[in-house]
Amino acid sequence: MDILILAIIAGAVLWRLIRTFGQMSDNVSKTLTAEYAILDERSEHVQHIQKQYEQEQLMKLESSLPARALEVLRVAEMRLKGFNITIFLDGARKAYEMLMLAIANADMETIKHLVTPELQANYKKALEDLKRQRYTQDLLFIGINKSEVRKGELSGNTKDGTISFTVYFESEVVNAILDKSGAVVEGNAKKIYVCKHNLTFVKELDSKDSMWLITESDI
Repeated sequence: MDILILAIIAGAVLWRLIRTFGQMSDNVSKTLTAEYAILDERSEHVQHIQKQYEQEQLMKLESSLPARALEVLRVAEMRLKGFNITIFLDGARKAYEMLMLAIANADMETIKHLVTPELQANYKKALEDLKRQRYTQDLLFIGINKSEVRKGELSGNTKDGTISFTVYFESEVVNAILDKSGAVVEGNAKKIYVCKHNLTFVKELDSKDSMWLITESDI
């Protein structure tokens, strides 16, 4: 009998605890829901500010373009899905760094993916000359300080013509040419150099390939 009474009491206590915890859970849930709503609102506000900033940067970049380059840019925006000057320059910076490192490492496979066949031949010859002299290049690429479109051209019509943009780069590197013994024959392995280069990127408007190729380079 005592055991039965204790069981009933324990059951009642347990039921009250369940109800209490259930109420606490509802309160916590309501609090969390309200906090999530505030976070969502703040997130939307941050996203709005981010989009506004990106749009302002895009307009700033476009306003700095030469008149002809801006005309070609409009053609590219019309014909190439998802194209804008910000996306193009981001890709151009990556290609520039990749080309600098590929040349330093005598990596013709990477160079082939970045430049036109005519330019490939020039780099191949230059790298073979270095190899023949048993020279190697030691390059540390620090970063790009400046990149801007200096020129834009359209060859042919806006349907199946070719567009090109010439981009000016300023970068910082540590660069040296070493002989077979490791002695420096050109450059300085302890000095930071500011490099200034112009690269021309080209693309056919009717091409399914999203890649731009470097057709001219003074690297």
